[in-house]
Amino acid sequence: SGFTMSSIFSKCQLDCRAAALLQQSLGHRPFLFMLAIMWLGVGLSALLSNVTAPLLLVEVLKPLLRDMPTDSRYSRALLLGLAFACNVGGMMTPISSPQ
Repeated sequence: SGFTMSSIFSKCQLDCRAAALLQQSLGHRPFLFMLAIMWLGVGLSALLSNVTAPLLLVEVLKPLLRDMPTDSRYSRALLLGLAFACNVGGMMTPISSPQ
């Protein structure tokens, strides 16, 4: 179901809209932008699943990651922070863990 939600999210271009909204409001503060992505990861993985949440948020980050250089430390920090946050969110509620 996570892959289906992610493809619907991308097909309706909700990922570009969400990325533009986040970048517009927090684009000039990289630390707060990364913190917002991580909080979204914690919240979504606690409510949905810790597998589905990173898929949805990576779709949001894809337009931003395409514009960054491939060896950017910030892009690595975004993806690792997202993975860590979704793992923490997955431990918050029993429903969010697929085991």
